[in-house]
Amino acid sequence: RHLLDKGCLVNCCKTSEMKSMLAALKEPPDLIITDSQAFKQVEELCPKESQLTSFSVLFAGLKGDLPFFVASAQKLSTLAPTARILIAEACTHQPLHEDIGRVKLPRLLRKKLGEEISIEVVGGKDFPADLSTYDLIIHCGGCMFNRKYVCSRIEKAKEANVPVISSMGAGNKTDPSMFEVADLYRTSICPLAKVMRRECRKRGIDSLKVVYSREEPRRPLDDMQEEDGQNCGSLPETDGKHTGRRAVPGSTAFVPSVAGLIAAGEVINDLIGR
Repeated sequence: RHLLDKGCLVNCCKTSEMKSMLAALKEPPDLIITDSQAFKQVEELCPKESQLTSFSVLFAGLKGDLPFFVASAQKLSTLAPTARILIAEACTHQPLHEDIGRVKLPRLLRKKLGEEISIEVVGGKDFPADLSTYDLIIHCGGCMFNRKYVCSRIEKAKEANVPVISSMGAGNKTDPSMFEVADLYRTSICPLAKVMRRECRKRGIDSLKVVYSREEPRRPLDDMQEEDGQNCGSLPETDGKHTGRRAVPGSTAFVPSVAGLIAAGEVINDLIGR
């Protein structure tokens, strides 16, 4: 419904019909959204011009704190064989034979970390009051919860003194040498950091280590064309009429990757006490 409200053209099909669907389209789709369990199958058919994501990733960004989730996922490689992991699901559905949260994730974790790890699964509103005994929390996308409820769980995890580092915006940036590590409240220039400062103040979070860039974001070509009276952000189906939609921030492969490497370095240095 959100895509339709944005004026997008939406097509739906089963994975078994994806090849035929793509062949029937005049141009490759801008975005393909799949079920998490079909990622590998869909990726093999995904045109190089199309972006690929899943319902889970979209909900993680919509309902929760995606940068925090990404930073937490990086901790997987540092967990000990005796780690204690909590898997929290929003819904209380009857698990399927190959359920992701109760079957597939535990199997993958034990394959990577060893059979000795402890895994606890909770569903619905069941959520431990004391999170300090867990080394990692894996939370579902939260489609059954609202954003406020999911964020309250994130805050509880942070209150348990779990170290967090977050990467700020890398969109419309071209100079990876401009990245710095600082407390969120000592950042400047970065538009995303400005938004994060406001949101963190609302939640009483007084400190957060971040990787951010002091480079002024480059303005998308569409924004400059708009000032010249030309069309901005037009889609083919709008017949060149201005949609009023802001241009999507551009990204280059060598900039966000540097931010990720800097964040990973900070995590390792914190772990070894440097």
